[in-house]
Amino acid sequence: METGQPSPDSSSEECTVLEAPLGMRPACLIHTNKETVLYCSQCQVCVCEECLSQKHTDHPTVPLSEALETHRDGLQDRLVAAQNRLPQISEALISIREILHQLTNQRASIEEDIHVSFEELHKTLDIRKSVLLMELEVTYGLKQKVLQTQLDTLLHGQEGIIHTCTQTEEALSGEASMSSIQAERGLGERLGELASHGLPFQAEENDQLDLLMETEGLRRSIHNMGTIVTTSAVASQSEASGPGLEQCTLGLPACVTITTRDKAGGPCRSGNAILSAEVCTPDGSVADGEILDHKNGTYDFIYTLKKEGEFSLAVRLYDQHIKGSPFRLRVAKFTDPEESPPTTAATSLAATATTSTGSSEGAKRRGKSPGSSSKKKGSRRTGSALGTPRRRENPIEDDLIFRIGTKGRNKGEFTNLQGVAASSIGRILIADSNNQCVQIFSNDGEFKSRFGVRGRSPGQLQRPTGVAVHPNGDIIIADYDNKWVSIFSSEGKYKAKLGSGRLMGPKGVSVDKNGHVIVVDNKACTVFIFQPNGKLVTKFGSRGNGDKQFAGPHFAAVNNNNEIIVTDFHNHSVKVFTPEGELLLKFGSNGEGNGQFNAPTGVAVDINGNIIVADWGNSRIQVFDGSGSFLSYINTSADPLYGPQGLALTSDGHVVVADSGNHCFKTASSFTQKHPVYARSRTNSLFCVLLQHIGCQSGKNSNFGERRMVSLATLWPNLFLLSLYQGQSSTTEAEKRSVCGQCDEHLFCNCSSQKYHCIPTVEITNVLTLDLSSNDITMVAEDDLGDYERLQTLDLHSNKIWRIHDSSLKHQQMLQSLDLSYNQLHVLSPAWFSELRSLQHLDLLGNSYRTLGPVFRSLNSLRTLRFGNPGLEEVRRGDLVGVRQLKELEVYGNNLRRYDPGSLGDLWPLGVVTLHLRGPFQDDPALVSSIFRDVSYPESSLVVADLLLTEKWSIEPFSETNRRRVRSITVRNSTLTDEAIVGFLKVMDETPLEFLGVEEILFQGTGSWKEAKQTRHDNLDTIYFRNIQVINVYKFTSFLPLAFLLKYLRKVSLINCKVTVIPCITSTLLTNLEYLDLSSNLLSDLTITESLCNGRGVLKKLRVLNVSDNALKSIVLISQLVIHLDKLVQLDVSQNAYTSMPTVCSWPPTLTFLNLSWAKLRRVTPCLPSSLEVLDLGHNDLTVFHSVALPALKELHLSGNKLMQLPHGWLFPSLEILLIQGNSLNMFGPHDLRLYGRLRELQAGWNRFVCSCEFVTFMVWWRGGAAEGSVELKDRPETYICDSPLPLQGQRIDKVQLSALECHAVLLVSTLCGFTLVFGIVVGIVLWKLHATWYLMMMWAWLKAKRNSGRQKRWNTDENADDLCYDAFVSYSERDEAWVEEFLVPELENSQSPLSLCLHKRDFLPGHWIVDNIINAMEHSRCTLFVLSESFVHSEWCRYELDFSHFRLFDGNADAAILVLLEPISKDNVPKRFCKLRKLMSSRTYIEWPEEEEKRSEFWANLRQAVRGEPKM
Repeated sequence: METGQPSPDSSSEECTVLEAPLGMRPACLIHTNKETVLYCSQCQVCVCEECLSQKHTDHPTVPLSEALETHRDGLQDRLVAAQNRLPQISEALISIREILHQLTNQRASIEEDIHVSFEELHKTLDIRKSVLLMELEVTYGLKQKVLQTQLDTLLHGQEGIIHTCTQTEEALSGEASMSSIQAERGLGERLGELASHGLPFQAEENDQLDLLMETEGLRRSIHNMGTIVTTSAVASQSEASGPGLEQCTLGLPACVTITTRDKAGGPCRSGNAILSAEVCTPDGSVADGEILDHKNGTYDFIYTLKKEGEFSLAVRLYDQHIKGSPFRLRVAKFTDPEESPPTTAATSLAATATTSTGSSEGAKRRGKSPGSSSKKKGSRRTGSALGTPRRRENPIEDDLIFRIGTKGRNKGEFTNLQGVAASSIGRILIADSNNQCVQIFSNDGEFKSRFGVRGRSPGQLQRPTGVAVHPNGDIIIADYDNKWVSIFSSEGKYKAKLGSGRLMGPKGVSVDKNGHVIVVDNKACTVFIFQPNGKLVTKFGSRGNGDKQFAGPHFAAVNNNNEIIVTDFHNHSVKVFTPEGELLLKFGSNGEGNGQFNAPTGVAVDINGNIIVADWGNSRIQVFDGSGSFLSYINTSADPLYGPQGLALTSDGHVVVADSGNHCFKTASSFTQKHPVYARSRTNSLFCVLLQHIGCQSGKNSNFGERRMVSLATLWPNLFLLSLYQGQSSTTEAEKRSVCGQCDEHLFCNCSSQKYHCIPTVEITNVLTLDLSSNDITMVAEDDLGDYERLQTLDLHSNKIWRIHDSSLKHQQMLQSLDLSYNQLHVLSPAWFSELRSLQHLDLLGNSYRTLGPVFRSLNSLRTLRFGNPGLEEVRRGDLVGVRQLKELEVYGNNLRRYDPGSLGDLWPLGVVTLHLRGPFQDDPALVSSIFRDVSYPESSLVVADLLLTEKWSIEPFSETNRRRVRSITVRNSTLTDEAIVGFLKVMDETPLEFLGVEEILFQGTGSWKEAKQTRHDNLDTIYFRNIQVINVYKFTSFLPLAFLLKYLRKVSLINCKVTVIPCITSTLLTNLEYLDLSSNLLSDLTITESLCNGRGVLKKLRVLNVSDNALKSIVLISQLVIHLDKLVQLDVSQNAYTSMPTVCSWPPTLTFLNLSWAKLRRVTPCLPSSLEVLDLGHNDLTVFHSVALPALKELHLSGNKLMQLPHGWLFPSLEILLIQGNSLNMFGPHDLRLYGRLRELQAGWNRFVCSCEFVTFMVWWRGGAAEGSVELKDRPETYICDSPLPLQGQRIDKVQLSALECHAVLLVSTLCGFTLVFGIVVGIVLWKLHATWYLMMMWAWLKAKRNSGRQKRWNTDENADDLCYDAFVSYSERDEAWVEEFLVPELENSQSPLSLCLHKRDFLPGHWIVDNIINAMEHSRCTLFVLSESFVHSEWCRYELDFSHFRLFDGNADAAILVLLEPISKDNVPKRFCKLRKLMSSRTYIEWPEEEEKRSEFWANLRQAVRGEPKM
């Protein structure tokens, strides 16, 4: 408590006493009759003497007058203190009033901006409304015109019929006469004409006029449009931290972190504060710096100092110093050890510094914070909406390099981005799902392009979720809602789709080592593998939680073994499969620990096989080794992830992740880049020892995020030992170099993008072209290329080469092209090029060297040279000694600081000169002028890139090109304003400039170029504009003020400039125009009508018109618009929305070239002009091409259709060139080609050829040089592939080997059949001669009868019957029946010992088959008695009986036959087939009937004895 201040318990009277005048002592409050004389200091009350003796005895007291004096002194001090605060209050009042005033002004400014913005929106809506109304009128007018014409025709026909019928009825009702006959004949003819005249009874148009108005998305955008940005940060509470506050290293970046706080000291959680920082040098100058806004209330100020000494750092928030500001800094020099590979710590730090302070627009870009009105050193720079990377250098250890994007629908903005892919050429592709497009960036985060149109038709995107890049450059997109996968070219042109009808919800897509497309179907829980042509290779997986099942799989990746890695979202795991679908590995479980997942999404594989997984639910990225063991995290704690989706690895080894929740993608250092120990397992143990020595811990699960700073004195010796060990290991590895086997017959070896770490060996030593680009090669050893002495082209771009041996290229004396761009070369050595005297093309862009040196002395044949990089600082006189003349020179010197005049002056002649000079244009225009002076020649084409041309002074260097009379200038990848364009036109006034090109330009202006109206550009012939983006395009004025310029132009190109219409009045100014290119714009049928002045032919001299890739729909309309262009020769209307071709069209008679490719035409009609010499109908939906004769046509393009046969050649008698690739042709032959009388070139590859013998033979014969007539195949043999039969599918036709059986099957079968027929005839004749048929017939009959008799025997056996019923069966002819009945039967049956005879006439069973009776009779008789005579031999049944008797002889019963010769008969009359009977007649005695009566008794006796089987006496 201050002296003199009353106690809270003291009374008011007490205060009155102390303030009473001297000499007036008041009475004591307790003892009223006593006066107060003292003051108790302890109780702070006035007391009397009596009080002093009672309550205040031990208390200190002072006289009352002294106490009063002390109190007044204290009061005076407080008065002074209070008065001293008044100036502070006044200053605070002024400051606060100023802030309040600024706040009010800012409010008014923002209010005005809001009004202006919404007024512009109203204007835009009004313009769109007018366009729609105009389009409605035009559409209605066209339909109404057609229907009205049809209506008039019908009315006219109706009127004519009614009138003629009335006349006819009147004529018929009158009297007939000669005159009436004549009239009636005319009426009859008229009636006949009317009855047969064709009238359009069917409506030729419809009544459809619909309006498709998609307003929901617009409403949502308007609802979310605009944000009021503010913060509660105050300077008095905000503070700075970080090592950059006290000390930094000379030439290296230092970082200071500023944390903003509110008035209560609490941290602010939002960004966008107006913050500035500047470093003051000892001499008073201000050093450059950059502020990065992390959008979370913290900011990084990154600065680099180039001088030693003491500095001061002032950090201001809203123009007020923060706590502790200004700060004192000390800058010390850092001495590097001798040069080492870029993987060392020092180099990595330098590389980080370079990337952290750089940007795609140059390292010296100065930002400007929102709301500030002037440029300030180190002011905050926000992320660019166009994709400028937000790089960071945080004092907290973090892996994040930069982030790109915010929520929105513009370029570089995203809404629910999903898939990510990276190409080998340094591009990052983002599947922007809810924006229905794919956006493409460079590896540095610079926006390049975007493509995609919302819709459900082929070539459109509805919900792109996955993206991948095929080795051939095609872009593959998984479209979740369209349920297919679309394939686009690298330029974004639609090519094909696959999986339609099979896929249910494709999510992720990838490409394996064989070029197959891997599709992860999220809904079907299946992985599909397709060939690029859409053919399904295999599929695996189903819904479930088993090892081979999925529950919502998301993305896939492919490792070096071509194994497929799939993230299983709801099963919280990652699974690895073979290409056939067999499970190899599964790892992960649900949780938040190391190696656990909460719904994994994106997955990628680095060069060492480590698996990188995006953990969606845990918002992190985990790294595993190839066996699924957890290794580490990728640290993004300074800018946390929120729902990461797709993952990919860039060509330079960084990890790219789609941060879906934050609507951006981020690039971070990969695990391999941070821990190279895992890149070489052979050095792992030694590296672990070193890590332990310097205080780190290594191992499978070590936390590499906990690092310690070590002294260089300890680190460098250990790294030196490690380098020695690695050198020994590399020698061994060199002995086991990889082998690249991808070489073709043209001696071209494509070894790119194979992750090689060193130069591989190739199968052929006489290789001519070797492509080793986009690998991980770090060095080129002495003997790596020694075997390839015939090498002509060597491509090593996009590797990590930091060292090349001086003798590595000494054997390549025939080398003509060498590409070493985008590596890590710090120094260029002249020894590399000393023997390359044939070298013509050399590319050294994108390395790390800071100067060139005289390295080109021996390159006298050089014609193309590219050099430079962001670190190039100087070009000196003598650096290009040896280079004499160049066709192309490119210099990348955006940060060039020194240029010796004349360094490029000796290069003459020069063709195309490309200069990247962003920094010098801003900081040192004199340097740029000096370079222009050396490279500018009238015959040279000058290209300047990466410029920021905003003011007149930035144009001054171009005055040098005026003096040097340059005729061709192109400005590329730059920013222009009205002021700069006016300045350029003035600088180039009255120059011989003929060509002006403007490409990849951001234009900020309104087109107000009236100041340049007095300039003259009579020689300007060509203007070429491509990829122009105009900010606030609706503020852009017309081109009417440029009439002074337009009247000279003969060639105008406006490509991809978002042109919607060129007013007719502007077209009339182009009086000398001969060439007009409006491709890739936004022209419609309505606006093209305005641009071509409704077909009035105002462009009288126009010869070439290109309106491809717009939104045109009517071929009839375009033909009507160009009909009066009397000099039009070429017309390109490709890539438009044509779906049909009318039957009849009108074209200018001079038209010889017409391009209708990349449309949706299904048929061709006579609408095509007969004057055409070149016609392109490629990439439509044509299935046939007939009935359209084009007699003058010389060149026809039909590639990419669905044609199944060649067009009829007689339709094109003058055709010389035919391109019909990529159709559905099965085959063609000599007959088809003979119909083309003058055809000399044919390209028919990539069709679906049926490899029949005739076609294969024809193709081999043709390729062998015996071509049909003079027709030559221009495409390569590898494009001719068999599609069927199945065993030959995928084989090159010229490599197919077919057997004679396959090729001549009909001939072989015919020959075999003929031979078989002849053989059968010969065998038949032989068998007939040998009576084989008869033997077979008899055999069959005997077997059948034998079978029946056997059955009968079994029946008889069952009844105990005797088998032999007769003594003899008599076989005789009917003609000998009388002899048998009269002589034989009585003599044998009526004798003393009667014999039982079986006679067929008497004893055969009725109803049985005769053959059965004969067999039964013979088998039931002891013998058979044959009565032989001439009639017996010719009797049919006797022959049967002889036959069966003959078979009994085969059974071995030789006595079964008794021959009675009734009359003399020769044995020759017995048929030869009875060979045994003939033998018996020759070898045994037979009984002959005697003619003499006396001999008959002996005959009968002998016969009885023979029948009984008794031996002869």
